[in-house]
Amino acid sequence: MMKWMPSAIAAILAAAAANALEIPAEVRLLYADERRQNPGSYEVVPKFEFPERNGLVRVDVLVSSKTEDGRWVFRNRLDRIFLKDGKIDAVRRPGAPGDFWSAALAAEKFLYADSDEQGKKLSFSELDGTPCAPPAGNGCQADMRTPGRYLFPVPGGRPLSGISPETVEKFRSLPAREEAAWLRERLRTLPPPAEAVSLLKRLDAVGEFSYPLTAGEREGWRKLLLEERLGVMPRRLLQQQLFQANFLPHEEFAAELLADPLLGSRTAEAFAERNRPAFETLLLRWSSQPDKQETALRYSEYMADNADYRNRMLAAFREPAPEQLSHLIPLYAGKPAADGSPELKKLLRETPYSGNFRLLCRVAEWCLKTRPAAYAPEIKALLRRERNNPDLKRSVLYPLLLASLCKANDPEGAAEAIAYLKSLKDPAQIENAKRIWGKGMTGPVTLDRIIRELQKKRSLL
Repeated sequence: MMKWMPSAIAAILAAAAANALEIPAEVRLLYADERRQNPGSYEVVPKFEFPERNGLVRVDVLVSSKTEDGRWVFRNRLDRIFLKDGKIDAVRRPGAPGDFWSAALAAEKFLYADSDEQGKKLSFSELDGTPCAPPAGNGCQADMRTPGRYLFPVPGGRPLSGISPETVEKFRSLPAREEAAWLRERLRTLPPPAEAVSLLKRLDAVGEFSYPLTAGEREGWRKLLLEERLGVMPRRLLQQQLFQANFLPHEEFAAELLADPLLGSRTAEAFAERNRPAFETLLLRWSSQPDKQETALRYSEYMADNADYRNRMLAAFREPAPEQLSHLIPLYAGKPAADGSPELKKLLRETPYSGNFRLLCRVAEWCLKTRPAAYAPEIKALLRRERNNPDLKRSVLYPLLLASLCKANDPEGAAEAIAYLKSLKDPAQIENAKRIWGKGMTGPVTLDRIIRELQKKRSLL
């Protein structure tokens, strides 16, 4: 699926005014046969037409069909139609989102599921209380780990607690064009996290996050995104959905998100990728504001090469707290000193493995990124100090340290790295080794290839 980036939003909005409400003739013909096969009400609602990109125009529509007796065959099915030279090139329909509300819309009936013992003990009953057998294909114990009563759509549904059959019937009876507003309003009441996730998945399924948002809509979603009572998983999902197509990398949208401990990391990643100059300008300004320096420090890995930022941060955090130290490591490593950073050398010499694993990994990563030869003596001393520690050799820290010695052209380190790589059996460790040593390699990266390259390099040392 092609990706429609925010840089195209101005053109998209201009195109929308002219043709967003029109359905191209080819698209109308596409649905003529389906309309005949579905007697009753049938509606095709254009959502958006994207301007040409890579020779294709994308038209998104929501399609709804209702039987003569009032049952939904499908409601707000999202179709993405790609046109080339006015002819249909492809029709794509996102897969079922696997949420309660989508399942509830198509359910033939509902059961109650009572959960106990973290979902290991389940009992099912009809809505009138009559006990019944579990529905065929029931595999949703993981969704019912919290004790209590769940409403279960049959067949193939996802259970949800705290929902009444009356609420579901109200949802099922909504006109197609009112569904998104109903879902948004329910989400704004801050329901329990499990339901919030389900609501967000259904909103995504009907195209809520597939198109550019107005300034007012962005502001409403931003406020909800910052609402901690929404819950961890819903906030992360909402952030992901907004970033897919509607995240505008500007300070007014991103600043509060960067300050949020839960959402900051993904915000920084997206902001830096899509508008690096604005991202760096914001962090550089924060680096000179005492009330913002703590937040600015969290993103030091993006700014390690910026001398002004680095100098301000190092001056502001001369005696860092333990939680600040990890963020200072990129700045220590980024200092332009040929013989390396005295701070990193001290950390390698004096930091015990026990209780400091993440910190040492951070140090090793930045040694490998910058000037590993400057830290080779300290790395070798650490390896000798921890030579009888079996946890070290099982951890990601060990290959990071060995890779640094290889990059530093240390013969002993290269020999130890080759022996380590030859001993690997665990798939996760093999993949990790390929990631560490294979960076920069072109073509397929295999363990045997890495070993051969190291052996060739070692023979020249």
